[in-house]
Amino acid sequence: MKWQRMMETHLSAQVHVLTGLGYPPTEQGIAIYNQQLQQLMSSVLPDEADRLQRESRDLWRTTLGWAFGLPKPGEDGGKVAGEYEELGIQEAREIMYDVSVRMGSEDFLSVLRTEVRGLTDLKEKHTKMQELLIEMVYFGGMSDKADSLVERFDKEDETRGYIVLQALMALHQSDPLISQYVGGSMMKVFEAGGLSTEDIKNEASKQ
Repeated sequence: MKWQRMMETHLSAQVHVLTGLGYPPTEQGIAIYNQQLQQLMSSVLPDEADRLQRESRDLWRTTLGWAFGLPKPGEDGGKVAGEYEELGIQEAREIMYDVSVRMGSEDFLSVLRTEVRGLTDLKEKHTKMQELLIEMVYFGGMSDKADSLVERFDKEDETRGYIVLQALMALHQSDPLISQYVGGSMMKVFEAGGLSTEDIKNEASKQ
């Protein structure tokens, strides 16, 4: 799965760089760095915080651009993926609230227990979990009544719509409320899929 390969490469690069700066070579090291970055952003002047946020946003959008052929910052005419205006914070929160509700639903968690929990290979678990997350949560595959959360960004290609949404959300990835939404749901997802915190750390350390 292309998205999974991109994330593995992205996380591996993060771990490599952060290890050189003294952080643990695990997912925990990335979490510590992100936490310290948020503390820094809350303590500096607004203009400096905005600059750090824009740099983080542009780094993620550049990664998506290289992996999936989207216009990168500086080549996009000032619009996300070359055609979309930035999402406002309220709209971004509403989208991620919908995502978190679907992730924490019993319909989705029961599928994870059935299709993921029994897998023994951690990488296979991660890949299958990501596939189900995109298909059921973002594409609306949980039921006939579930709307796609990405169709508005590309009616012809839901996968591209998902990538565009990820690019749009980059501006708000450090929002505390969005982090709260997603963090709580992800713990339920990991538990349903049979992934412990230690499993996640061990897998990250192999990257």
